[in-house]
Amino acid sequence: MHATLFLGPRLYLVTYRRIDPLFTVDLSDPRRPRVVGFIKSPGFDEYLYPVNETLLIGVGRDGPALRVSLYKVQRGGVEVLGRVHVGGRGYVWSPVLDPRLGHRAFTFDPRHGYILLPVSGAVAVPLKGATGMEKVYGGVAVVKLDARRGGLELLGVLGHSGAARSVYIDDAIYTVSPYSLPRVKAFNATTLEPVTAAPAGGGRG
Repeated sequence: MHATLFLGPRLYLVTYRRIDPLFTVDLSDPRRPRVVGFIKSPGFDEYLYPVNETLLIGVGRDGPALRVSLYKVQRGGVEVLGRVHVGGRGYVWSPVLDPRLGHRAFTFDPRHGYILLPVSGAVAVPLKGATGMEKVYGGVAVVKLDARRGGLELLGVLGHSGAARSVYIDDAIYTVSPYSLPRVKAFNATTLEPVTAAPAGGGRG
């Protein structure tokens, strides 16, 4: 198994295969669990997050890229509403994929509809205000969730080498790197432009 999520009387379960199914299991009768649906797609989800009673976010891999999926919960299982891939030509990693601590690295900002994912490796993102792509080497990927239309869009990567966590406060997003300087960087949540950075060297005094 790669990922599990208990949501009310339902269990959502991702198993480990080359084409990895996402199963929906009805647990309304615990003595007789029943598979009510499943979907198959290349890659796999390592982490599942419930947005609300009808939407799930899945974070996993598809080849060398990080994959973010949006699922709609239905009576007979789940439906894929949208997917985006975070990556380029090389291998991209995220601490969200850590089976023990991934839930701490995942951040969802419901006010802006942002999914925030720390990433390392070369990530191809759209050029701001122009056509084409550019590469960002590590930081926090920002994926926009449109819950009403059921879509996902990669807005960009907040450049911060070594970033492993992110938090949001009002209209600011803070990225945190435990091992490299600067320790903390702040970004405008609307423009995604950097605001300030704090070395936080941790000196004793």
